[in-house]
This record gives sequence, C-alpha cells and structure tokens, in this order.
Amino acid sequence: FEEIVNLFHSKGIKLAITSNGLSVNKMKEKTLIKFDDADISIDFPVRELHDQWRKKDGLFDNAIKAIERCKKLNINASIVSVLMANNFDYFQQFKPLLDKYNVNLRINLYKAVNKDEFTPSYEQFWEAIEAMSKSFEVVSCSEPILSLFWDETTGGSKCGNSMRIHPDGNISSCVYVRSNDSYEKFNTNKKTLPEFCNGCMVSEKCVGGCYGRRITENRQKLPDMFCPFFNKKKLPAIKFKKYKESKELIHSNYLCTIILR
Repeated sequence: FEEIVNLFHSKGIKLAITSNGLSVNKMKEKTLIKFDDADISIDFPVRELHDQWRKKDGLFDNAIKAIERCKKLNINASIVSVLMANNFDYFQQFKPLLDKYNVNLRINLYKAVNKDEFTPSYEQFWEAIEAMSKSFEVVSCSEPILSLFWDETTGGSKCGNSMRIHPDGNISSCVYVRSNDSYEKFNTNKKTLPEFCNGCMVSEKCVGGCYGRRITENRQKLPDMFCPFFNKKKLPAIKFKKYKESKELIHSNYLCTIILR
C-alpha cells in the first residue's frame, strides 16, 4: 500500500482516501500526509446511532479521532455520509461537527447495490435537500438532479469519469455499478438524454440524472427517480447558498455528490 501511495504521489497524482477512521488512525504519518483529501464516514451525527448502525461501539469516536489527526497534519478532511431512508432527517445535526472541526460534509445518495430497503422515498429525498439548503452552504455540487437549483452544478453524470478495479480483477466505470459495458459504451450511454427529458430547462446539465443510480434502479431510459417533472410534482421551492470558499474537490470529478459547509 505504501509503495502505491509513494508511486502515485511521486507522479503528482492527487490522492484521496475514504475511511471509517481505522485506516487513517493506523497509517504511518509519512504516508498519510501524501493524501490531498481524507473523507471520514459517519452515518449518523449521533454517537449511539452511528455505532448501533455499524454494530460496534467506539466507531464514532474512532472517526472523530481520524478527523482530528488529519486536521493536525493539515490534510483536507471531510465527513462523508450517505443519504438513506433511515437518516434523511438527521443531516442538520452534522452542522455543529462541521463548525467544531472546520470540515466539509460530503453527501452521496444511497444506491441500491444489493438491496433497496434504505433508498429514500421521493418525499424523504426532497425533505432532506430542503433542510440542507436551510442549514448549509454549497462548497461543490456534481449531483445532476440538483442542477434544478444550482447553476454551478458540473454538467452531466460523473459516473464513468473514473474506473474501479474490483478485488476479483474486474473493472467497472462507476463505483456503485458492475456493468459488462465497456468504458467507452458506458460513457456514450450516460450522455444519451432520456426521451422524457427533451426540452427540459436543465437537460444540458442534468442529462437525465445520475447514470449509476438510474442503472441500479433499472431506469436507463428514464430520468432520475427524484425528478419532480417525471413524478408530476411541483418543483420544490429550494435555494442553495454558495460557500465563500466554494471549489471543486477530488470527489466532485468522479462521483455524483454534494459537498456542504
């Protein structure tokens, strides 16, 4: 592991790590400081709920310890969490942690890789997004469906902007999707606008929404499951605010994600 980190670092390749805290806390300092970004996973901003969800006591404290270590070493640290049906109404409670440790909150939308019992409903998703807009400011946004409210959303689905090498040696174009499509075919398909989206005011930036999520929901030819127009709902009255130090970060370039402060 250290050899790979040293190799990439020597070539000027930016490195990022996502960890529950364990790897960051165990890594040698001389290796850790070569990372540009460190995202520490916290599912719930409440110690008892996070540890209960991950079925092991002490994991929340371990995550906080990792954040403190990164801050001490001047590594850009963030909290990363997944928006799910069981935590969609907790995100506002992350704000005190962000302020205390001066870190960002990066949020990925849950994708049903194996089962979809934790996929937020349409109503839960938009309730969470509205609450975020009132409590946080946007550092960076690459989640296509949010181009409805954020003009600076980077265009199109970020799925396919990277490749994932799985333990069995197979390669996929999205961190959430194992597809038999070639890298070239995947990227061509993700740029194909669903017929329903023709004429939409944000079609050039949304391009149907996150392609990885559409695949996991078997919606390749349909728009994003959270699209208000497809669901025949009113456009939510949401307005995002821009963080003063808004910028693109490593994860924004290859994941459909939103980074808040």
